Amino acid sequence: MGIGVRKLIEAAKLSIEVQARPINVSVASLRGTRVPDALNYHRIEEFYETESMRTEQVPVLALCHAIIHSYVLVPRFSGSGPTGLKLQDFFLASDRGRRREVYLVEWDNFVREMVNPVVLDDVVSMYVWRAPDGDELRIPTSSQHPAEEHIEFYKDISIGNSKAVDKFLIKWRQAHGLPSEITF
Repeated sequence: MGIGVRKLIEAAKLSIEVQARPINVSVASLRGTRVPDALNYHRIEEFYETESMRTEQVPVLALCHAIIHSYVLVPRFSGSGPTGLKLQDFFLASDRGRRREVYLVEWDNFVREMVNPVVLDDVVSMYVWRAPDGDELRIPTSSQHPAEEHIEFYKDISIGNSKAVDKFLIKWRQAHGLPSEITF
């Protein structure tokens, strides 16, 4: 699911409002300095302080990044005779993030807080700017606000978004003969 949502984000088919939606996760810090590798990443309790997890909210965009770049992805199942086997939750850490912490994502939360909003998303407008070299800045939105507000909201979703927008706008302003300090 995270890979499909990431594709929707890259294709500008998922609103920035859903991209920024918070997902509740539990977070366990790395225990000591030893980092899991390809042979032992599944031994979560050995590497992370699962007995003292804290609750955080991670935007849909950041969770999708963690899924795409996952190094630790360990599902946990529950089940009984009448209900059968059911995905309960999963541990998740990106290739970089595994050196600091691991997320525990409850499956029911994942469906309620990520899957349902993605399915129900309604992009009502898209702001598009194109530079002469063909690069584009596309901001899909499910609300009607001035472009300036959407640009700032989009930048606030992640550091990567902020850097990409700033870089694009400098190029766009230069191409149109505008001073770099002008904002939309």
